[in-house]
Amino acid sequence: MNFIKKVSSSLQPLVSIIITTFNQEKYIEEAIVSVIQQSFTNWELIIIDDGSTDQTALVCDLYVKKDASIKYVYQKNSGVSAARNLGFHYSNGDFIQFLDGDDYLSQDKIARQIEFLEQHSNLDVCYCNFVHYFQSTGNFIPSNHIVVAENPLEDFLFRWDRSVGTTIHSALFKKNIWEKNELPFPEDYKHRYEDWVFWVLIALKNKTIGYQDFIGAFYRIHNANFTSGTHQNVPQHIFHAMFYLYGKLTEKYRDRFIQNNTEFIITKYANERILEMRNNSFNGKVKNTIRRILNRINFLKK
Repeated sequence: MNFIKKVSSSLQPLVSIIITTFNQEKYIEEAIVSVIQQSFTNWELIIIDDGSTDQTALVCDLYVKKDASIKYVYQKNSGVSAARNLGFHYSNGDFIQFLDGDDYLSQDKIARQIEFLEQHSNLDVCYCNFVHYFQSTGNFIPSNHIVVAENPLEDFLFRWDRSVGTTIHSALFKKNIWEKNELPFPEDYKHRYEDWVFWVLIALKNKTIGYQDFIGAFYRIHNANFTSGTHQNVPQHIFHAMFYLYGKLTEKYRDRFIQNNTEFIITKYANERILEMRNNSFNGKVKNTIRRILNRINFLKK
């Protein structure tokens, strides 16, 4: 395989690319190669292995030996947020690119986004389109979401998973979004929908976000990852994310946030399990808000 030779330049900013992986021996090489083949050449790659028990380490070692810009770190299994934070801790770049070990980037993604951020110095983040790649069928399906506002808090709070949604690896972040010793991902949140939590927290920092209309990232769907699963536990995970974010919001948004997203869950995932879930893991005020919504919906159905 032919790789583009990296030529470091002091005129180029350094981009830290953080790959997190867990038992992805089948896919990690494609993720690494998509970094090596970037047309933008001033990068460092930090691979955080979150406790893999397969041959992931051996695959990574082949590339670590070839390129001093690639680093591999193994940690006891601690979850994706802790793995991403560890990679961030080791990063030296001016910009941050997150990437899961079973996904990959287009060859010009970073170059185009660096250029865009340099041309729009008011922006803190830029994101592009991404494609779902279904491993079992070989089909590629582009994402279909609207462009969020430059100050996107309300878009993320009230339209996520409807007309708004993007993967973390479709974005490039200025590292100075986060204060010294601050980590990007909350490790006290242990459930799915961590991307939603992450984007809301970014918006709560009043950071500005820009959009580029090109395909820069590929999100693989396969049997072993979360996204390929059924909707069996999705409402429960959304409720967990709602409850977590509720505590981060001001009074201006809290009740509307719970009402809007509870109605969305009921509309999309209506079943008896929702009635059970709303009694678990929530403080009294959140429970009462959800109960009022359920009662109102049941009344309208009569």
